[in-house]
Amino acid sequence: MYNLLFNSSNDYCVFVRESFTKVCNGDLSASILLSILENLTTTFTPDPNEIIDGDERIWIKQTCKEFISNSNGMLTANKTKSGLKTLVELGFILKRTHPYQKWNRTIQYHLLVNEVNKHLLAIEENE
Repeated sequence: MYNLLFNSSNDYCVFVRESFTKVCNGDLSASILLSILENLTTTFTPDPNEIIDGDERIWIKQTCKEFISNSNGMLTANKTKSGLKTLVELGFILKRTHPYQKWNRTIQYHLLVNEVNKHLLAIEENE
């Protein structure tokens, strides 16, 4: 992708898509998190040692602080928790703790791409 202005390789950009806000019923925090999870899912390189019981789904490990950092300060801890709750309730993400490392409390998130796309297409058809 061509950038007009310089950006470093560790620069993070968040797009807030209007369609994401619509499928999240106007919840801006949820739409920001959906954008972050989309980006993390598309750029994720799975570690073969992390595949558990043949589950090759992409599970993104993110702490609340990491989501806040990835949002470029647009989210707070409360907004992050609320937005993630909305995404779970809408059926757009699954969440879990590590299945075998019980001491590892970092929540893992799986973006249900087909479910989100179904809702995005429905919005497109209704416009």
